[in-house]
Amino acid sequence: VWIPAGTLSEGDDLMAMLMPFPDLPQDGEYLVQYTDVSGESHPVAWSLVTPGKVYYVAAAPGAYEIVKAEKGFSDVSEDFWGADAISFTAARGLFQGVGEDEFDPSGTMTRVMLAQTLYRAAGSSAVSGSDAFTDTQADAWYADGVNAMAAKGFFAGDGSAFRPDDTITYEEMVTVLSSVAAWASLDGYELSQENLSAGDWGNYYQFSDWAQTSARNLDALGALVGD
Repeated sequence: VWIPAGTLSEGDDLMAMLMPFPDLPQDGEYLVQYTDVSGESHPVAWSLVTPGKVYYVAAAPGAYEIVKAEKGFSDVSEDFWGADAISFTAARGLFQGVGEDEFDPSGTMTRVMLAQTLYRAAGSSAVSGSDAFTDTQADAWYADGVNAMAAKGFFAGDGSAFRPDDTITYEEMVTVLSSVAAWASLDGYELSQENLSAGDWGNYYQFSDWAQTSARNLDALGALVGD
């Protein structure tokens, strides 16, 4: 378990967060969830339960426990190539579908959808203030996600505009996820400090100039996926 700095306050129950000697399931899909002081339960996005170990980030005080990961969609069949990934991320609250128990697996992702997904992955912490973009609304469903992810430097927009409803391109997604990797891991950060070499350019010349280093970084991390 990893408890980020600043999570605990005086009076918080550390042992409830640590889950000492939990009964680990031997089969099926499970995750970690916590119940906050108000009695509301939340899935832990960064959690993995295996027959021998459990890994999770306890980013908020509360009572932590292992629960069955049950999240499916009527339009995602068990033999669909992305079914396992959809189930894994949706159960952890990263994706919520498009309503009426549907996921729309063949749909496109907009820029605000990716911002909101990353915001949930980062813990959906409280956000103050508003972003500086001229085409976003402070009371929109995506406002906190765009504000938080822009503040971390993951999204820059194209100057003054964020283009919230534009479909995010492959190069844009590669650039955003490379920035996330640099924030979330030491390997990602070290790669972000390395200039693109002539050899790298030969491997990633098909990307736009502004996306080549990000593509190199994700590829080095084993996270660059294409067809």
